[in-house]
Amino acid sequence: MTRLSFEKKFPWLSIGLLLFAYYNMGWVLQASAAPWWLWLALAIFLLIVIEILAFPVSLFRNLFNKWLSSDTRAFFVVILLAFLSVVFLTWIHISAVALLLVAAATLVRLDLQTAAISEFKAFFILSIFSFSGLGLGALANWSIQHFDLIVKFCKHFF
Repeated sequence: MTRLSFEKKFPWLSIGLLLFAYYNMGWVLQASAAPWWLWLALAIFLLIVIEILAFPVSLFRNLFNKWLSSDTRAFFVVILLAFLSVVFLTWIHISAVALLLVAAATLVRLDLQTAAISEFKAFFILSIFSFSGLGLGALANWSIQHFDLIVKFCKHFF
């Protein structure tokens, strides 16, 4: 694939939306002075979502068939899904943000699949741009909150 065709096929718009969604999340977490464990939970959530999106569908089918192979397992899966839907609806303000992040990553994954980019490369592209957006949002909010410190630092060296 030549460079021009790669640039033409690469999903720049969906990557931009992904960056903006995670930028916004990083900004909000930094503005709310979120504890370190919340950042860690978000990073784990992000990696799980990216792994699920880059995972082949046939492996999911095998996993679900294994879970639903007996009536007892199917019952527990239904109970778990009912519990998760109650949690989802109870905390709709948090669930909506999580759904936005998943939707942005899904859009990028579909565009990467359309551009014939492998699952391994898609995992790294999604990871790099998601974590970059998260970090840039946090950095932008921190730099606005500490603008006077940045000005003093720049005056000291320049």
